[in-house]
Amino acid sequence: MVRQFTLLDNTYCSGILSADGHQWSDTAFATDYMEKSFAGFPRSYPDGMDDDDIDAIAYAPSGFIWDNAIAHGQSLRVYGEFAITETAWNDPGKKDPRRSWTTTNDFINQTNLIAFGVGPLLNRLRPYLNAQTVGWDMAIPDVFRPHSFIKNCANTNARASCPT
Repeated sequence: MVRQFTLLDNTYCSGILSADGHQWSDTAFATDYMEKSFAGFPRSYPDGMDDDDIDAIAYAPSGFIWDNAIAHGQSLRVYGEFAITETAWNDPGKKDPRRSWTTTNDFINQTNLIAFGVGPLLNRLRPYLNAQTVGWDMAIPDVFRPHSFIKNCANTNARASCPT
């Protein structure tokens, strides 16, 4: 799988914290705003993990790695970067489950009490985002991410973006 796909799970960059680390990993560049705002971030904390983390002034004018892939006709599938987790009870009468052990138990026990999904922070990613995964959300166990990748690859419509 590693030979066939670029996986950025274990990429090291010169970022000092997540806000500029995401910029380095996704654009190979930290803007002047990012460098000068270090630890202050007067406008936002632009790490791409929350709705209020969208901040165009923090993004490199050259674009993101996915912009380059799209421009060169490469296949692309995004599994959570610059995406917001959307969870809800499958029973609409219940409250938000995200801040409890319920999400972990639901995944481990496969009780399907919770509907997991994701929405893009950047609309350009919408057609490439696996909507059945999660974004950066510490309330959801990491094991969910590879599980959603494997589940997506089992879907015949997504096999072009999966290992052979």
